[in-house]
Amino acid sequence: MVEFKAQHFSKELLEEIEQFGVKIYPVEEHAIEKGKYPNQIILGYGHLNNDEIEEGITRLFQAINKGNT
Repeated sequence: MVEFKAQHFSKELLEEIEQFGVKIYPVEEHAIEKGKYPNQIILGYGHLNNDEIEEGITRLFQAINKGNT
């Protein structure tokens, strides 16, 4: 789980991130109390090697930056 201090993961941003080939899971979808975790995501990386993890983080960064322009 990762928390971004100044990032809100809207539906639009989540779609943008997926278009970059990265699948993340908003904590908000799994929380009992809704509206408390819009800046937190779950990253799954158990089946990836180090190069694939690095590529995924790079793509996530690019998608977030594109979504904030």
